[in-house]
Amino acid sequence: MSPQLRAFLLREGSTRAVSLVRILLALLLWTRFGQEFAAFHLVAERFPVIAACFWVSTTLMLVGYRARAATLAAGITMFAAVFWAGVHQGHSPYEHHHVYMLAAATMWTSFTPCGGSYSVDRWLAVRAAEADGKPAPPEQGPTWATWLLLGQLSASYFWSAWDKSTPAFLSGVRLVQIFVTKYGTSDLPFDAFQTVCAAAAWMTVLGEYALAAGVLVRWPLRIVVPAGLLLHALLYLLIPVSTFSATCMALYLLVFDPDDVHAFLDRLQGHAPS
Repeated sequence: MSPQLRAFLLREGSTRAVSLVRILLALLLWTRFGQEFAAFHLVAERFPVIAACFWVSTTLMLVGYRARAATLAAGITMFAAVFWAGVHQGHSPYEHHHVYMLAAATMWTSFTPCGGSYSVDRWLAVRAAEADGKPAPPEQGPTWATWLLLGQLSASYFWSAWDKSTPAFLSGVRLVQIFVTKYGTSDLPFDAFQTVCAAAAWMTVLGEYALAAGVLVRWPLRIVVPAGLLLHALLYLLIPVSTFSATCMALYLLVFDPDDVHAFLDRLQGHAPS
């Protein structure tokens, strides 16, 4: 193993950012699937094993008890929803890339030290240390797996931009079609509307290609983070993207250095830097 790879795999950082991502993803899973996997719903009746596994794993994931195992179980459950219920059994809503993005983010989070902070696991570790008269264990863990999540986020931008890199989209025609379909009218707001759509199409494609690189190189953060969050806010407000925007926005916590996130939270809560 090369020294560089070894250093990458052994590098540690604060667990607060990935723990917050764990909590946010669990809440997003409940938001997207909670009603469908409730006992009274036809989807739960059709896929009872997936529904039961969903509630057990996501509840443990949310509170952070055996957090990594619970998050892994939730990820496996969601991939079962995508590939078994969706692809194999023909439940088409679960084949959507919005669902896949949430499933993949959950799976990759399980490889991170996502129970190191804001969890029952952390509370038990602190209580055990206090019982032994020792200081609380540091909120530290290996950071290599965060790159799986950032890679997933980058790939979603790149392939989204790649799919849009067509004359139909870049000309603005596709955006006009989306407007007509989603807003229920064939009357365009003004004469130059298609020109505006063409400009928006180019900005979207170039922006997504830029974000695909930006979330990996983490530079410049003052541009990458606001631009990414603004893009997802606009997508959420203008077209039906379900949990996709919120999932991607949650992952932006990992674009920052984890120790910087830790220090920011300390300052926010009035604690002295640790």
